[in-house]
Amino acid sequence: MMKAFEKRIRFRSISVLAVYFGITNAHQLIEIHDINNYYHKNKFLR
Repeated sequence: MMKAFEKRIRFRSISVLAVYFGITNAHQLIEIHDINNYYHKNKFLR
């Protein structure tokens, strides 16, 4: 009984970490995407 409870807590904390890292990674991907768009626009303006 206790082991199942521990597994549930561990799984929940891992899922919270995964969501947190997913948000931070998505933020970095959005920044990289903006940098790419900016670079392509400037390349066409030159």
